Amino acid sequence: CKWDASQASGGGSRGGSEPKNCKDKELCPAPPPRDREYPLIYDGGPMWVGLIYEAEDGGNILDDEILEQIRKFEKSLLTDVNGATFRGKPSPWDEDWCRLTYPMGSQLPGRCAAPDSVLNLFAMTAEGRAATKAQVADGFAPNRALACMCTDEDELCSICTSDGGVKAELPPCMAALAAAPAATTTSTPGVNGTLDICSSAQSFSTTAFFTSFCATKPSCQWGPPKTSKVCYASSFYHPNHISGLVKGAEKELVLNKMCDETNEGWWQVRMSQLPLSFDCTSKSTSFARTSFFAGGSGDTTGAEGTTFEQEYVSGTSGWYVRETMLERDIEQASEGKLRVILFSAATLRSQFLNILLIDGLLSVVSLMSVWAYMWWSLE
Repeated sequence: CKWDASQASGGGSRGGSEPKNCKDKELCPAPPPRDREYPLIYDGGPMWVGLIYEAEDGGNILDDEILEQIRKFEKSLLTDVNGATFRGKPSPWDEDWCRLTYPMGSQLPGRCAAPDSVLNLFAMTAEGRAATKAQVADGFAPNRALACMCTDEDELCSICTSDGGVKAELPPCMAALAAAPAATTTSTPGVNGTLDICSSAQSFSTTAFFTSFCATKPSCQWGPPKTSKVCYASSFYHPNHISGLVKGAEKELVLNKMCDETNEGWWQVRMSQLPLSFDCTSKSTSFARTSFFAGGSGDTTGAEGTTFEQEYVSGTSGWYVRETMLERDIEQASEGKLRVILFSAATLRSQFLNILLIDGLLSVVSLMSVWAYMWWSLE
């Protein structure tokens, strides 16, 4: 804590100028939020969107035909939202509402953060890898310095040996890391220009990192978001970065990675996007999911969320109406093979009101039918 000078009293044993109250000190103040860097707050919580995909009649959601329908659906949902409007003007999701991620060590503006989509797993075509490489070069990476060892080929990382060890000489692009001491500590001025305890508490050991990293014998091929410690882009946005998904032998390699428990990144992403009951023998399941957030400025009053829900989501040609139309179009295009189920913090009220409307209409029709039957019977 720190003494609260504003509470200084006129009495006291030392002349009456010392404060009597001790307030909690904010040791690690967060930097001011950047545009849409945090999830938009609605009704006290983050504005999330969740989608469940079901392959009807016990089909496999990972069939090429069904995955392509999901890709077309998400391409529209995560960009123009089928023509959704805000205050009478078109309002694309990827321009006005998506949560943004910002590059490290660069002044470039933020870009849409990668959604947690099952499609990411199948997005690393040559086109997808090139887009990932370009995003990383702009700083949208967990560690751009280490990303210099990433390649288009599915090969062991160049700093690692085949038995899981670390090579004596690191690649030239990592010369700065190799020359760094085994453990370094960084300090930055605190809020009032003094060194804060929190700002000097971080240390990074290159030796420990490389030892742990190479022990898993990782591949340094460009990969989907969160499947690697190094070789992915936080801003990989599949609706804008790819025009198709992997097929054939490439897809088979993806399925094998997903089912390899030693490949921690791929295994964890698969567990989050596909059911726990996913059958790694037949490599099939009837369900998959996607989730993402709307971006906000960090406002906790709920004003941003209320505007979002009332003027964008619930409008007559807003996000929810257009998404519902998009669902229907995709389900028809799949000839009944795919079903889409939407869950969202901002659409719960609209969905509830729709249920009430349908139930109300059914009740009125039932009442009139009973009345007509009774009148006809008595007559």
